[in-house]
Amino acid sequence: MCAAAEIGILNRQGMRALADGNTANAEFLLTQALRRSQTRQLTGFMVKLHNNLGLTLLLANRPAEAAAHFQSALVFTRRYPDSKLHALVGRHLAEARLREKAHP
Repeated sequence: MCAAAEIGILNRQGMRALADGNTANAEFLLTQALRRSQTRQLTGFMVKLHNNLGLTLLLANRPAEAAAHFQSALVFTRRYPDSKLHALVGRHLAEARLREKAHP
């Protein structure tokens, strides 16, 4: 199986775990996928995985960690400031920072 297919499967399994409310398993699977994408320098996956990890951590009530992942995703999307993905990650980052201030 190629690396991209393996990373895609881990991402889908992680998001399925998140949808089922299992944030610990989602975090584990998404972290594994992120590490593999970083090793192979697959930037497109890194953006998606940082965003998905951020969502997972936000739902696990860990907004500071979530914000760090959203910030990492924005680093990759800054080349395309008018893109829907950049705007979406920016909204997620703003939400994480709001929650962080509300519950330090």
